[in-house]
Amino acid sequence: MIEIIPMVEALAKPSIRDRHWIDIIEITKTEIPYNSESFTFAQLLSAPLLQYREDIEDIADSADKQLKLEKQLNEEIIAHWETAELEIKDWKGVPQPCTLGGNIIEITEKLEEHIMALNQMNAMRYVTPFKAIVTDRISVLSDAADQVEKWLKVQTLWTNLVSVFTSGDIAKQMPAESKKFRSIDK
Repeated sequence: MIEIIPMVEALAKPSIRDRHWIDIIEITKTEIPYNSESFTFAQLLSAPLLQYREDIEDIADSADKQLKLEKQLNEEIIAHWETAELEIKDWKGVPQPCTLGGNIIEITEKLEEHIMALNQMNAMRYVTPFKAIVTDRISVLSDAADQVEKWLKVQTLWTNLVSVFTSGDIAKQMPAESKKFRSIDK
């Protein structure tokens, strides 16, 4: 009886989900009514838990690691991007917002940090229940990072062109090109 108490405690942890009970039922080849209102300790003890002790301890350990991974995924990564906002600001007399500003460094750093964390998660053996979510988030955040990078590159080129073709000497020396730029830049 003393040997089974730690196993029962492990199976009572909040990290144990239906998928873990299903694994235990498959391993022990015993029907365990874990989600029944009338589930009793005697029903649990009727399963040959000690015979599969290492497997059950591994399931409980995996459940703890999966819970930690799930919390990081949901509470740190997904929750962050549900509320994150990208600042798009006006620029020197342009009447509509057109440049990434303010928090863009923070956004790009968080994108990189979360993509790296997701890639690390994806390599873990405990990711299986969340594999689809993790790979989807890697794709979404990678696409977002690529788009921000492209936007910043175009923004840099555009702001340089605006300076060249709308101010002073160069605009006077190249009036045709300056006029063409202004007609395109509307």
